[in-house]
Amino acid sequence: MRVAVWDIRLCSFLFGSPPSDEVEVLFREPDECKSLLDSGEVDAALLPAVDVLADVERYRVLPQAVLASLASFPYATIAVHGGLDGIRSAEGFARSRSTATVGEIVLRESYGLETAVKYRRQSSTNGSAPDAYLTFGDPPDDSDPDTAVFDVGREWFELTTRPFAWGLFAVASESKSDDIGEWIGEVVTTSLSDENRELWISSESALSEVEKSFITHDLRTSFDEEILAGLDEFMRYLFYFGKIDDICTLQFSQPPQSMRQSE
Repeated sequence: MRVAVWDIRLCSFLFGSPPSDEVEVLFREPDECKSLLDSGEVDAALLPAVDVLADVERYRVLPQAVLASLASFPYATIAVHGGLDGIRSAEGFARSRSTATVGEIVLRESYGLETAVKYRRQSSTNGSAPDAYLTFGDPPDDSDPDTAVFDVGREWFELTTRPFAWGLFAVASESKSDDIGEWIGEVVTTSLSDENRELWISSESALSEVEKSFITHDLRTSFDEEILAGLDEFMRYLFYFGKIDDICTLQFSQPPQSMRQSE
């Protein structure tokens, strides 16, 4: 079996060791993960939530794990100019469509700003190429002293009071997915044990303080009622913003535990 996940440090931690004799893990850009799954080159992939919600008939979501944040998400930021209280312009590459789309939503809903989102398909071998560019306003001056980092995840939480599911593990709709879903769930759970989490944070010198705080406080990997509610709200925003034609229901390979408990 083959699984494609995002080429970010967090996924390297979750899926980097030890290698499995049964599952090959590919680390790719989010856009490439989608292409690999669509072409049948992998059995499952971590996909931006916006891609799954835009084509719910094409995918089934694996309920055993999710990549979500309670608030801050260090891999989804935009540079804004003029400070958060008087934004004159915003710019930034986004490594997934979810980042660019949520940035577009919160800039309009919370700040009344219209943004332009430009997408580009581009594969990368070094994990540095984004697939979307979000911009608003006049070209910024690099010396602008009022430049601030716009944390898209935190802004989404302040707008909706919901966590955000950035990445959904998915398979093709016709796939038999029990084995791969269970494997993903077990790997994520094992990696995020208190012992492994603390060991990785203390030994990984490349981690920023923001990443350490996220992994310790804001990272969520289990579907619960709040994450499902956040996905529902995101779908409604996508419909309102004209990104999707209808509000649909996500297809799961089996109901998430939180759904089964509420029945």
